[in-house]
Amino acid sequence: MDGESLRRSTLALVALTWAFVGCARPNPVFGDSEGGTAGGSSGGESSRGEGSLGTTMTGGMSSATADATETTQTAESGSESDPGARCGDGIAEEDEECDEDDANAWEARCQPDCTLNECGDGYVAPGQPCDDANDVPYDGCDQCVLTSCGNGKTEDDEECDTGPGGDFRCTPFCTHVICGDDDVSPDEECDDGNDDDNDGCSADCALEICGDGVVQDAEACDGDPKSGPQCTADNGELIPLSCSFDCTSFVPVALCCMGEGAPCIVEIPCCGPLVCNDDDICSEL
Repeated sequence: MDGESLRRSTLALVALTWAFVGCARPNPVFGDSEGGTAGGSSGGESSRGEGSLGTTMTGGMSSATADATETTQTAESGSESDPGARCGDGIAEEDEECDEDDANAWEARCQPDCTLNECGDGYVAPGQPCDDANDVPYDGCDQCVLTSCGNGKTEDDEECDTGPGGDFRCTPFCTHVICGDDDVSPDEECDDGNDDDNDGCSADCALEICGDGVVQDAEACDGDPKSGPQCTADNGELIPLSCSFDCTSFVPVALCCMGEGAPCIVEIPCCGPLVCNDDDICSEL
């Protein structure tokens, strides 16, 4: 036998040997099934079909599904119990810079995310003639002020221009002086950027103080006693009540009591058999 024939015979023998070894290897064991083993069964289903691997996979999937469901339920439950963000309820709290309820808007003093509208955010706020969200000084808007503002000529997007610094008619930003722009002009006592009363600065930008003649939420009275409640003297005469110096209580100017239909006042009792009812009115039992 020549060399080439010997080489081919040797290769064929090696191939047959590997094939025999491969066929003789046992199947991998996946687990026992009822009535059968890994190698076979006596009438039962194969362990590969219904063995522990299938059970483990099914169990794992069920467990994963249960975990995912529980996580979702926990998240939903947490979102219900956790108050979370309260932006838009009109009360500035926690991390909120402001909150003006329905007045929140991107181009308002308070934005929808309850942050203050600031120069450079790209949104024109009250009192800002422009906001180009950059610090380029020669593009027409610089630090939220029109670059033409202050030359005494009303031009471009200016509402007015009375020169550098403005005056009682025109702000330094070349916008008309308006109550509620969060900028106190010479003819305003205050300006808190909103049109609400009972917050220290009225809707017309006047300070809300005791003695201004307007009864605020924290005051019991304020101003002319003739416009307030009256008490009844012994002779039946109606006597106007004065207001204390701090606007927190009424002060009788003579001995008197509150007659029927009059409001209940801590400092002055209801007359005779009258009592203070649930509506804080002096009435009969």
